[in-house]
Amino acid sequence: PKVLVWLETPVERATENIQKRKQKEIRKNDESKEKLMMDNMIYEELISGNLYKKKIDNAQIILLKNNGNKSELKNEIKQIIKYYNK
Repeated sequence: PKVLVWLETPVERATENIQKRKQKEIRKNDESKEKLMMDNMIYEELISGNLYKKKIDNAQIILLKNNGNKSELKNEIKQIIKYYNK
């Protein structure tokens, strides 16, 4: 089955994560706070308004909220994979 997992990360957390890693050589503006906020709004509209299903693909969409706990997220993703790999 077609499954899309949307890992929703608050802009503040994404910005913190970006600052912790090595800077990109090109397209640095793709990761500005303003751009991340705009991207988040676009994804919310695509997914919550069912536009993704209507316009792009009829996939099952699962929303995971990124709470910063990598172990928890890893377990949740494993459960999703296990469920759909029956």
